[in-house]
Amino acid sequence: METIALEKLFRHQFNETPDRINPLKGDASDRRIYRMQNAHRSAIGIAGDHRAENEAFIYFSQHFASYHL
Repeated sequence: METIALEKLFRHQFNETPDRINPLKGDASDRRIYRMQNAHRSAIGIAGDHRAENEAFIYFSQHFASYHL
């Protein structure tokens, strides 16, 4: 089910469909990490069950991106 949601996000972001969605090895957390790809794009999708942890992850990701990290 979460890969369906990630595919929808990929389509929404890039207006393209991923050809492949492959699970990647995660860290020690409960998050599941996927690489989504097609001939033109590659993106990482992360699924997690803990809302507070997800919000913290998004905050840090946006903060690092604001410094081009």
